[in-house]
Amino acid sequence: MEASEFRELVGDVIKTEDAVEDGKDQTYTYHLNQDNQERFNEIVDSLKVIGRAEPEDKLRLVVALKNAPDNVSGRERRVGIVGEGINDVEAFDAADVSFAVQSGTSVARNKASMILRTNDFDSCLQAVKWGRNIYMNVRRFLQFQITCNFTLIIVMIVSYCTLTEGALNATQLIYINLIMDVFGALALASTRPSN
Repeated sequence: MEASEFRELVGDVIKTEDAVEDGKDQTYTYHLNQDNQERFNEIVDSLKVIGRAEPEDKLRLVVALKNAPDNVSGRERRVGIVGEGINDVEAFDAADVSFAVQSGTSVARNKASMILRTNDFDSCLQAVKWGRNIYMNVRRFLQFQITCNFTLIIVMIVSYCTLTEGALNATQLIYINLIMDVFGALALASTRPSN
């Protein structure tokens, strides 16, 4: 799709100021006209490339994607953007995650969520892959810890109720926690990304 067609279809982005709390910076909410958003929702699955796009088109695309329903998962869409110039800063604000390349302007690097060490787009894909891996490993480790500690608490409560004393003494609890923490952390935190 040509950028001119995309501009006609989507229209202009509406920028509204959010309420400012004391000591916080001004934030903005971006959205499209309701009719334009509905037209975009009809073509979002078939949209692959926008030719001859300008930085304002990046902002239009980010805002339209964030407000479009995700037909596959049914959840809210998460939108990331890669940029390098001052003109990409508004799109950085509108996106959930923003990547600035190393050779970009200092304003873009300061505003971005993450700065890529190279100008290669593959670095962006690697950052997303490893970020998801860290998130998954932390979730798995916390699930493991909660399960083990909850089991220990249940054993101790049942033993106090039936035996009037703990089934495990303090030293045994420390050894169990040490083994659970060390080996559980090593096993779950060292898993490499699969895709």
